[in-house]
Parts: sequence; structure tokens; C-alpha cells
Amino acid sequence: MKEEVDRHLRRNYVLGIANGVLFMAGSSIFGPALILPQFLSTIFESNTLVGIGANLFRIGWALLQIVVAYFLRALKRRKPVYIIANTLRLGLVGLFILSLYLLQDNLRVVGVLFFIFVGLATLTAGPVGLAFQDIVARVIPSEKRGTFVAYRVLGGQGFTALGVGIVIRYVLARPEMFPYPTNYLVIFAMGWVLMVSGATAFSLIKEPPDNLSRPLPRFKSYFFELFLIVRRDRNFRRFLIVRALRICEALAIPFYIVFARVVLGVGPEAAGTFYIVGILTALPSSLLWGRAADRFGNRIVIITSCLVAMAAPLIALGLVTANAAGFPAAAEYSFQAAGVQLSVSATALTVGLVAPIFVSVHSAAVGGMIGLNHYVMDSAPPRRRPLYLGTSTSLMGLLMLIMPALGGATIDIVEKITGQAGYWVVFVVAAVALAMAAVFARGLYEPRKTVPWH
Repeated sequence: MKEEVDRHLRRNYVLGIANGVLFMAGSSIFGPALILPQFLSTIFESNTLVGIGANLFRIGWALLQIVVAYFLRALKRRKPVYIIANTLRLGLVGLFILSLYLLQDNLRVVGVLFFIFVGLATLTAGPVGLAFQDIVARVIPSEKRGTFVAYRVLGGQGFTALGVGIVIRYVLARPEMFPYPTNYLVIFAMGWVLMVSGATAFSLIKEPPDNLSRPLPRFKSYFFELFLIVRRDRNFRRFLIVRALRICEALAIPFYIVFARVVLGVGPEAAGTFYIVGILTALPSSLLWGRAADRFGNRIVIITSCLVAMAAPLIALGLVTANAAGFPAAAEYSFQAAGVQLSVSATALTVGLVAPIFVSVHSAAVGGMIGLNHYVMDSAPPRRRPLYLGTSTSLMGLLMLIMPALGGATIDIVEKITGQAGYWVVFVVAAVALAMAAVFARGLYEPRKTVPWH
């Protein structure tokens, strides 16, 4: 197998990066932080629905992997699973976009169809995600994986996504050319085309057969094996706790943009600005996280990315306090620097103060993707890698189903009780959870030095 991996390494490396450059740029449009929650908040008044819908793409990718891992481990090749499941997923997303085009005068129906089509699409995302991770683990050597992911992110959440962000900013800032909801139709269609192109690139990878695959055990025996893994592997249990605490950031992420629009009064076009800010953050951070992972290991990346993620809710809490104190109190603010009088509008100042939230979110997301995902890849026994990956990501999917809904429900309940927006509550909980995640991550082993799971 090693000879076959080496023979196709250059091809697979390039195609894998091409997949990231295209697919990640497209899928970021459907991410939980900006465009999707802003679009859903124009249809639904319920923050609970906005929270669930904004994370629907991520929920499905992770939720069913523990079941998929049962079937996947018996297959010698996983690429057919990737191709078939991705075809179904992207087809269903395409149906949602088509419904937005055909039913622009009945957006409530579009909102319902969004949950139906994208909800079904998420069921196919589990096979796609696990097959993808397992293929990467087998075709890209561990010592090259950090920079491999970094280049994917640099392109997909960097250069390509920067161009996407400029288009988004252009479309949202020109309602006379792209009236609502045509503006979102154009943006979502662009994301879909990029995702299809990226999936096609990965489908061309040369996958070696998995000689460690084995016959399917009884379903009961499979879950008993999962139970024994979690029970006996203390380090893996700690990793699952870290991952669970890290996912608590999903309580807040969909609501940063809603908070900025509803409470602070920024316009919808600001989403394009924040998108570009996040992309410009991803450019250097992807390289830094990737090099840190290759040089120091994924444990350090996990710890540091948790601390970076914690900055987002802390900044948001600062803005909550400032808003309660009356900010902005004027339509324009004047500053003097180096003898030059400068003026800035309250809206521009608010956008500038909110932007660091998305710097934190995007940078931490890149670090988490590199650190958390590859910690399992590096540490899991090859024979049981699908089980470890499936258990970890299924936990993430289950919590991703709960956290955004819990965050939205908390905001709505606090508002009903106090008469004031309850965003500050989810910001506090997210900050505390991320601090705890960093503390627990300090107790993880570094798998490249000690591998206790084997």
C-alpha cells in the first residue's frame, strides 16, 4: 500500500488541495456565522429556528458518522461512498436553491423547503465526511497532513473565498440591482457551483485499497466495541470532553451577525464586509496553524485555538456592555491623529468594532479543523480509525443539533422574561465553555510522542 500511496502522492496532494480551494469556499457561504443566519432571520422570527438552520449543514456532516463507520470499515475502498453520497447531497441543496428561484413571492414556503431539502442533504453528509477523512488519512502521510490542510484552507478559506466575499459584498450592497431575495439566490448559487467543482476534483483521487478492512461484526458487538473504546481509553474520553466543550461556541456563533444587525443596527451589507474580514484572517492563520501542527503537534493547536475562539464571545460581551451604556451616542465621531482631524460614522465604527469577532471565529475555526480532526487521525489505531473518527464526529453532530437550538431558545426566553435581548447569556456560556475546553486540552497526550490508544 505504501508504494501505491507514494506513486500517486503528488496527484492526490494536488487534487485534495483543489478540492479544498473550491469546496471550502463554496461551503463557507452555507456556514453558521454570516450569510445563512442572516438570510434565515429575514424569514423566521424565532431565534431557535435560525440557530438550527444556520448549523444544519454542519449537523448532518457529523451526526451519523458513528453508524456510517460500522459499514465503512468493511469496505476496501471508500471513494464510491464519497461520490454517491455527495451526488445526493449536492442535488438536494440544488433543489433548495431552485425553490428560492421559483418561489420568491412565498418565502415562508422556501423556509420550510430549506429545512426539508437541506435536512435530507445532511443525512448524506455523514458518509461523505467519514469517507473523506479516511481517504485523506490513507493517501496523505501524517508528516505532510498539516501543511496539506493549511494549503486547502489557504485556498478555500483564503484566496478563493476572498473573491467570493467581494462578490457577496457587491451583491448585498446593491439592492437596486439585486433586490431581496434575488441577492441571496445569486450568493447561494455561486456557493453550489463551487461545491460541485470541488467534489468533482476529490472524486479523481487515486485511492489505494484498505488491506486492514474486515468483515462486518454484529451490530450489537460493534456498539459494545465502541463502549469499550470510550471506557478503556482515558485520553480519548478527555478528547471527547474537550470536543464537547469546544462545540459550545455554537451557542453563540449564529447570533453574532443577528446581534450586530438587530441590536447594534448594522446593515445587511455588513455581512459581506465581515465575510471578507474572516477570509483575510484565514489566509495567514491557516499557514500558522498548519506549521504549528507539523512542528509542535495537534495538542498545542487545540489548546491555542480554544483560547482564540474564546475572544469572540468576550468581544461580543464588551459590545453588549457598550450598547447598554448608550453606544453609539452620536451619528459621527471625530478623532485627531498626528495632527490630522479624522471623522468616522457611527455605523462604520460599529462595523469596525464587530469585525474582530469574526477574526476570532474564522481563525479559531481553522485551528480547530486542523487540530481536532487530525488529533484523531494521528492517534487512532489504523484498524479502528473509522470508529474513532465516527465516535468523535457523531458526538459533534449530536451537540451541533442541540447547541444552536438551545442558544436561540435561550435568547428568546430571556427576551420574553426581561423584555431585553438575551444575547449576552449565550455569549457568557460560550466564553466559559471555551475556557474549560482549553484547560481540559492541557491534559491530552501528544500522539506523535506518546500514543496511548494503540
